[in-house]
Amino acid sequence: MGNSRNEMSALYLIQTYCLPSLSYSCETWYLSSCDEKRIEVVWNNAFRKIFNAYWYESVKPLQYYCSCLPVSILLPMKKLLFWKKMLCSGNMVLCTLAKCCDANIFALAAKFHLEPHDVVRSSITSIKESFWFYFYELV
Repeated sequence: MGNSRNEMSALYLIQTYCLPSLSYSCETWYLSSCDEKRIEVVWNNAFRKIFNAYWYESVKPLQYYCSCLPVSILLPMKKLLFWKKMLCSGNMVLCTLAKCCDANIFALAAKFHLEPHDVVRSSITSIKESFWFYFYELV
């Protein structure tokens, strides 16, 4: 019992301190597939270290159990939510900038089986739920 408490404490620390530092300003990044893979490896290795998992096994079941999205889903979700906030902003400059980037928003939404126009109209919570449903399909 005490060991699982330590694991969850370690996971909490990773989620609240390391992940925000790792993903700081990710909304504006352009990541090559190699860079995205490196970030994914760091996140997965943190799970393997915390839970003493074998290095050759997938960590997706652990992430599912701990209610943590993989980085390959988390980063695009943060980007999509960022663009949604800009589109719905009262600031005309930000709103116009986001409208100029419609193609990027629509491509990102389509990648995760979301309707682009629904993303604009939906609440942030329902968008996050859509990403969780996408992750459930992977696990």
